[in-house]
Amino acid sequence: MRKFIIYLLILNLNFLFAESFEFLLLKPSPEIEALGGYLEDGGLSFFNNPAKIEGRNLSLFYNLHFVDIKQGILGLNYAFNSENLVAFGMNYVDWGEEEITTLSQPEGTGENFSIKDRMIFIGYCRKIDNLKIGLGVKNVKEEIADVSASTVLYD
Repeated sequence: MRKFIIYLLILNLNFLFAESFEFLLLKPSPEIEALGGYLEDGGLSFFNNPAKIEGRNLSLFYNLHFVDIKQGILGLNYAFNSENLVAFGMNYVDWGEEEITTLSQPEGTGENFSIKDRMIFIGYCRKIDNLKIGLGVKNVKEEIADVSASTVLYD
């Protein structure tokens, strides 16, 4: 029982820390959001599954979310032939400006900071008979005030 309680305490520590790259949870288009986050086909379905790259398609979205959050999306699919397809995508989110507060100045210091996120996606899909194989690489960067973090993700 003691080990179980210690395990639960350690497991719950994950919720104490801030998470980064939260903008990846924002869906790229209202259509995808309305469908519960899943889209079978379309110009932006490759963001979640590189094997979903289809034909030639250009998708541009500019979303205005609540609290002055702005999101820009670009998706480009290109088919070299019926078997080899590539995709390029960008996702940019500007979370707006917030006022800096401290314990000694809870009303604000008069200075502001901004949060900006971006993701660049490159994907390749190959059709082999009735099978589609996809590979996607995402370069993700998050900037908060004068601090930034970046990583590379693979699908």
